Amino acid sequence: MKNAALVLAVILSACAQAAWYWPFPSAEDNTNKPPRLHRLLEKANDFIELAEDESLKGDADKALDYYRQALDELGRVQAENPGRAETPEFAPLRNKIATCKAAVDTIRFEQINSNIRAVSVTDTAELQRKWNKKHGIKDPDDLPAERKPPVPAPEPKEERKAPPEKPQDSTAPSHGDDARNEKLRQAAEFLRTNNFKAAETLLSEMSETTPDDLNVSIMQAAAFAGTGRFYAARKALERAASSHPQSFLPHYNLAYVALELGEGRKAARRHYEQGRDLGGPVNEDLERRLKDD
Repeated sequence: MKNAALVLAVILSACAQAAWYWPFPSAEDNTNKPPRLHRLLEKANDFIELAEDESLKGDADKALDYYRQALDELGRVQAENPGRAETPEFAPLRNKIATCKAAVDTIRFEQINSNIRAVSVTDTAELQRKWNKKHGIKDPDDLPAERKPPVPAPEPKEERKAPPEKPQDSTAPSHGDDARNEKLRQAAEFLRTNNFKAAETLLSEMSETTPDDLNVSIMQAAAFAGTGRFYAARKALERAASSHPQSFLPHYNLAYVALELGEGRKAARRHYEQGRDLGGPVNEDLERRLKDD
């Protein structure tokens, strides 16, 4: 049985989000090749995260500034790589540009609407005063104190109970993220040292609480493959592909599993091409394995 690290290459990056990137580390060791897209996007991703944080805090101006810096950085990467900019490999970059522009438009639209609402309230009150004056109607603020209509006392309000807290979205940042990332790092270490059983145990526990987590599913499939459970690995990857239809990672891994299960190059190529259609980069190892004799 081939080494599972070659079957399912699962590489934990050093970024704070513990994101998982493809392809194999050997491809990045070649200094003659241009840097891979995820490396080129690191600075833009930092700006996008800062923008999202400021948007959640309600500081629209800071969020706009960070989104614009992200767009500048994405534009720079695009301009410096003209030969790759329109290829499927750079689809994530184009998606990020569209997302940032949409976020800027949304924030600006909300700012404009807020200004319009404020002006509308002011103008309506002023028009009412002018209309009252034209028709000889005294404005209540202009009446002597003894002639002003009494202000009714506010009715006692029912004490409202606080609504029950909504369950926290597993994809949203939380205090549990640090613990989760630490478990992912531990699982990655188990995989790197071929301790597949320990990795499987840890990742199965994580899968019970976050069954749709892409990182967990990919790594769990690697653990299954390491112990020869390729059908279980395929099931985990199919679940990941269903939960994350825009990710190419499950499809690339499914290509390897198809080869190990003896399903042939045609079945493996179908998975690989699905990943490529989703913007996955060229994987030389898969290209070599899937080449017709």
